[in-house]
Amino acid sequence: MNLKLQLPRLVQTLLLTAFALSAKTWTVDINSPHASDTGPGESDRPFASLNAAAAQAQAGDTVLVQPGIYYERVAPHAGGKPDTPIVYRAAIKHRSIVRGTEIWRPQWQRIDKHIYRGILDTGLFVRTHPHFKLRSFNPYTTRLSTGLRNLTLGQVYVDDRQLREVDNHRDLIHFPGTWKVSTDSAALEIHFPHDKAHPDKLRVEIAVRARIFAPYVRGLGYLTVRGFVFERCANQYPSSFWNPNGFPQAGAVGCRAGHHWIIQDNIIRSARNVGLDIGNEGDVDFDRLNQPRPSLSGYHIVRNNNIECNGSAGIVGAGSPGSLIIGNRIEDNNYNGIYGSEGAAIKLHHFNDGLIEGNLIRNNGVAGIWLDNRWSHSRVTRNVILNNTGAGIFIELGRGPLLIDHNVIATTRAGANLAGDGIYSHDALRVKLTNNLIYANANFGVWSHIGSDRLDGATNVTGWHIQSNIICSNHRGALSFPIGDTTGSSNYCDYNLYAGPFDLVSSETWGMELAPPLFLRNTNKGLITVNPSPQRIALESWRAQTGFDRHSRYPAVLRPHLSIHPPTFEFMIDTLARSLQRPRDTLLDYDFYGSPLGSTCIPGPVQDLIVEPRLHDRDSLAHAFRGDYVKLKSSRDNTNHLILWPIAQTNRRDKLAAWQQSQYLDTHQPEKKLPESFVAPNAPGSPETPARIAFTRKEFAIDGKLGEWEGVQPLPAPYSQLESGSVKLLWSREGLWGAAEITDSKVFGAAERPYRTDALFTYIEKDNAKSPRLTRFAAEYTFTPDTAIGNDRCGLRTFSHNDDDEHPELRGYWQKSSRGYTLELFIPAEILQPARMKKNTLLGFNYSVYNEGKGVEHFSIDRRFDRAYRKPYYWGTIKLAR
Repeated sequence: MNLKLQLPRLVQTLLLTAFALSAKTWTVDINSPHASDTGPGESDRPFASLNAAAAQAQAGDTVLVQPGIYYERVAPHAGGKPDTPIVYRAAIKHRSIVRGTEIWRPQWQRIDKHIYRGILDTGLFVRTHPHFKLRSFNPYTTRLSTGLRNLTLGQVYVDDRQLREVDNHRDLIHFPGTWKVSTDSAALEIHFPHDKAHPDKLRVEIAVRARIFAPYVRGLGYLTVRGFVFERCANQYPSSFWNPNGFPQAGAVGCRAGHHWIIQDNIIRSARNVGLDIGNEGDVDFDRLNQPRPSLSGYHIVRNNNIECNGSAGIVGAGSPGSLIIGNRIEDNNYNGIYGSEGAAIKLHHFNDGLIEGNLIRNNGVAGIWLDNRWSHSRVTRNVILNNTGAGIFIELGRGPLLIDHNVIATTRAGANLAGDGIYSHDALRVKLTNNLIYANANFGVWSHIGSDRLDGATNVTGWHIQSNIICSNHRGALSFPIGDTTGSSNYCDYNLYAGPFDLVSSETWGMELAPPLFLRNTNKGLITVNPSPQRIALESWRAQTGFDRHSRYPAVLRPHLSIHPPTFEFMIDTLARSLQRPRDTLLDYDFYGSPLGSTCIPGPVQDLIVEPRLHDRDSLAHAFRGDYVKLKSSRDNTNHLILWPIAQTNRRDKLAAWQQSQYLDTHQPEKKLPESFVAPNAPGSPETPARIAFTRKEFAIDGKLGEWEGVQPLPAPYSQLESGSVKLLWSREGLWGAAEITDSKVFGAAERPYRTDALFTYIEKDNAKSPRLTRFAAEYTFTPDTAIGNDRCGLRTFSHNDDDEHPELRGYWQKSSRGYTLELFIPAEILQPARMKKNTLLGFNYSVYNEGKGVEHFSIDRRFDRAYRKPYYWGTIKLAR
């Protein structure tokens, strides 16, 4: 043994062990009778405020916050380290609420029937800190930095109902549920809702803080913020944030130019302007403490949050490279109605090497995603972008490359500055749009042009690849580009399916197909002159003038219907969707539903489209008004019914890494070398010889032959309609291994719709199997055959009441057997936390086998299983072997 090589590793192990032993959990519980900010912060004598814990927390510590409402700006004093972050965690998800308001009880003066006046106490706006000298902040004397009306940054809530600010006495009189600042700015005048009692009997809160969770020190790293509700603060619109005289990007929750934060499972809502900032804020220190902008910012993970009902924007960030924005629901933002240049559901600058994946971006009064001023080697994939204003995706000022794939972008509305394109761009080069569904937007499906010479003097739109998309029912046209020697060279469009909007809309034409698509050659700087007006042209003329879309087609699309709540999309389409198969790009890995892609792909975000051959003969079927299309009935066999949310998360950094390392589009990663075999200990009661788990080129899988699992008994099944097979499990320190043998003559699987297919549903109770019922530590993992790629990977879906941080991917495979087929699974130990990984620890479980959506067998050791519900209300247990 080389001692010199072994010693540093030993020292590192000892240091990590010391960190683990020294890490501490600080408890916060405002409702405890023993709570005090001068106490020890332990479970029996907790802190009363988060800031008391934040002042003590060091690398590796956890601040555990019990349910309650906390009125404070949480300001962490320190950051963590790569292997020992500081974790701020709600004990029960969404039950710990942090507000930027204070309860307000002035001496009310009645000035009309339901209108009262209250004097503002200036003490509400004094800010203190043990290490910094802070200025007072009064939102009711601070004007909103943009907008046509003379509004402030204040907010008023009555019995948890947000009231609307007005800036004149006439509106205050005529509209209940409004308020205004008095002329001398010393008081608030409130028109209480008519169904409310006297103000003394109401709970009135007013916003007094501009931040809710944000350090005073800029640049802190390695913080995790998880499971909270952050709401109601008085922050500013970030006008000209790059300017010393502008207003910094400052969200209700803000990283303060920090790096490597994990922001997960939170609700961030009702900020006066911005919900969350993940960038460097700009050059100006928001708290005016003269701290310079740190050199390192970004590399955050923003995952599974609800960011909703904020005044102008959901997420903003200038200088947030390497960040992942995954699985969030961002909706109903911009209640202020601001149409400035710094508002969007997601508005990012310098978003290099980033990933935006699997988000629901819906009903925002601003653009859905706006990438501005550099976004090279970033990816926007598998998002649902519905019913936003101005643009679904806005791409501005950058040279790329940028990959936008497998998104659904639909029903974008026109706004004050933008006409409502699915994807709008100016001053952008090297963008790839592939396998998206761009549907029913108010203007064009895709519009790109040059708007200025800011891009280092470039005056062209080059390097755009638009392929394998379904672009249909957009009101003004499918695609608009500046085509010419200097304005649109090196572009490529092909293998797309295009269709126009309904040319006639009435109750008599509901059965008609979409009209032919139209295209427009816009001019440099996007100028559209009134006389002569550029003409929109048909697909044939577009081909002749541009050389684009040689293989693209105009399919028959019948009865498309998009539902926003819940987000689903139905339509019928002809066989052209299947005829345009092309080799997939090497960097495209999953379709919209997270199913692995094969060697070829068809247009659109999903690869299992249902086609209707009868629609292809449109000449004989399509007649004006109530023609034969009406008689072509919709059915399960000819209509696509796409559930758009929620979708499975892949959360794989390698898909982004491959894109980052590519020069453009056509590189792929070398295969990882894997060991030939792996030995895992058996479950209790098994012989000493462990089961051998074989590695394969597919990552790794169980051997799959249940007979080789000697000594491992199959789970009993107290409820069964069919003799479907058996399930065996091994729980080792590495994780939970399992295999199910399914007796079924037909394999029927689809990962995105497991409740209608064959599936093995695994319900896991991770909290040491303490409860016979579902708790916040219960999780569901679903494994279903993916028949599109033969005997190979399973489709996977997960659902958890308490999702863990970044963890290794679940593994699942299937293969045919003599009796039907087997499903193989592996759930890593990291996912099974907080179960203690000690010998004899119990893990609760229940399993169900579904055959084409019908529950046929339920596995549980507990014989009290309730057959009427057919759900895992009672659990079996398995012990950790060693």
